[in-house]
Amino acid sequence: MRSVASVVGRAFTAALFLLLVPSAVRAQPLERLTFAQAIERALATNPTIAQAVAGIMRAEAVLQQVHSSSLPALGLAMTTTFTNPVKFNDVTVVPPVQTQTIPTFGVPILTPVAWAQRTQAADQVVVSQRNERDVRRQIAVATAQSYLAIIARRRVFDLNSRARDNARDHFMFANQRFQGGIGSRLNALRAEQEMLSDETRVEEALLLTQLAQEALGVLVGANGPVDAVDYPVFDIPDELGQLTNRTDIQLVMERERAAQRVYSDSWKDRLPSLNSVFTPSVLEPPGVFASGAPPREAPT
Repeated sequence: MRSVASVVGRAFTAALFLLLVPSAVRAQPLERLTFAQAIERALATNPTIAQAVAGIMRAEAVLQQVHSSSLPALGLAMTTTFTNPVKFNDVTVVPPVQTQTIPTFGVPILTPVAWAQRTQAADQVVVSQRNERDVRRQIAVATAQSYLAIIARRRVFDLNSRARDNARDHFMFANQRFQGGIGSRLNALRAEQEMLSDETRVEEALLLTQLAQEALGVLVGANGPVDAVDYPVFDIPDELGQLTNRTDIQLVMERERAAQRVYSDSWKDRLPSLNSVFTPSVLEPPGVFASGAPPREAPT
């Protein structure tokens, strides 16, 4: 009996734990941020901005790689040959082991294709920088929209809650009149239907508010939903009509400029290139014929 009771007690405890854990999780207070804090945190922790920064580093690496193709180059090649030794009158004509060392030093003199590719790679660095600024703007705008969505949906929730309370009071009044024999059942049913409709609107507004809080939490890199605190005040900029100050417009213009440069440099692919290459060769041991030494005469 004790074992059965203990098993039942453990099962009851586990069930009670499963029922209380979600409520405890829901009871945890939400992290609250001001408008400026939300924008600053999103710009500092959002992974999309980190990807844009990595794109700048990638474009700079490509620029260095392309630039290296037009720099002087130094190479070294070594070849070892094993053959049967050849002798003539006790003189080794071909040694058994020969090592040939060939250093190579090349200097590009005229490389129009490499120069054009270097300029195009530099344009891509500028495009990546413009893209990083535009990504920052997009993240900031998305964070601001989520923040303002929380405030707007919270107001909708308050309005729907007031409408629900008024509908509940109306239903209670209509039901009391019907129970007292003064009102009609139709009026009571209409009041109840209005109250249930307002209850649905309240739940929908609460769900939309929670979704906006979740979206803000994702943008700022939090582990859960984030709530809004203050009501931001925006200043109207002085240069409202200048669209060229927008980062997306600047990005499009820079991409167009880079594409135009690629198109205008396409004729350089047909130009010749001029390189100066110096390749000495060292053979050790050289042998008789390679060294130029006269062979010794055989004794008579």
